[in-house]
Amino acid sequence: MPDSERGLENKENSSTIMGVQDEPSSLEGVMQEANERLLRQQERSKKKEAQLSGKQSRKKSVKPEIFSGNPLDYWEIDWNAYVQAVELKDKEALRFVKKYLSGKARDCAVGLLGVNTGEAYRQLMRTILH
Repeated sequence: MPDSERGLENKENSSTIMGVQDEPSSLEGVMQEANERLLRQQERSKKKEAQLSGKQSRKKSVKPEIFSGNPLDYWEIDWNAYVQAVELKDKEALRFVKKYLSGKARDCAVGLLGVNTGEAYRQLMRTILH
């Protein structure tokens, strides 16, 4: 084989060898990126779990007492804290409020509980608290 062909063959071999050498480093880069992405996902997951457990503990500690309609009970403060801790929207709060009403307050709520809208909830709050 002439020297000129050997030189060409050596160049091809060296580029192949260089290509093989480049592959592990690019593979290592891909693996490192994947590991970093996985670690970031795990960190986000842990943060989310911590937030959820914090909400659950706040939810348990803030539960309001049953409201019968006496304005001196200051029920509204506890109820609003509960709604905020549990992050209920008005429509959702309407479903939960019936658990915390009795007597005259529950009587006022009976007609509005079936409507299940945010406006019905706001009307109920105005009615039972004033």
